[in-house]
Amino acid sequence: MFCRKFWALLFTVLYVSVTSALAQAQELLKDLNSSPLPVVGEFLNPNDPGQIVLGNPKILFFRGQDSAHGLELWRSDGSTAGTILLKEFRTGSAGSNPRDFAVLGGEVYFVASTLTDGLEVFKTDGTADGSVLAISLAPAANSFSSEKLITLNNKIIFSAVPEGGTGREPWITDGS
Repeated sequence: MFCRKFWALLFTVLYVSVTSALAQAQELLKDLNSSPLPVVGEFLNPNDPGQIVLGNPKILFFRGQDSAHGLELWRSDGSTAGTILLKEFRTGSAGSNPRDFAVLGGEVYFVASTLTDGLEVFKTDGTADGSVLAISLAPAANSFSSEKLITLNNKIIFSAVPEGGTGREPWITDGS
């Protein structure tokens, strides 16, 4: 609870500071939702700060939704032309719902759901071909329940309940 409040407060302070400093220079980077949708992409949600991350080299990764896709992995270099859907992991309006982003060794790790792999940990190097399954704790489409990927001492730590598991357990990976 404290962590959520901390991130919400930090986002609010940063948003207000940047907004105040750049009040004259604000503009919409890219309209992802040109037609109204029942669910809007969560680009900047102060109550859920794990949905946006600055990767290398200075590329912003986030989950977004446009009129043709569900929540999927997007990237931006800060320009309109450079704000693109990086990869559609789950075809159709359901989307893969990428979340819990963490950076390790120049790659961005995140949790997403596909029809073939279920809910697993994926990674991206910033390219569509380099956006792949990184960690599979359950065979095929049998999902596991992961939470909050965190980078610590050049490793990713997360909690998960794998198929047949005895409950939520801590997991760690160096990305290899």
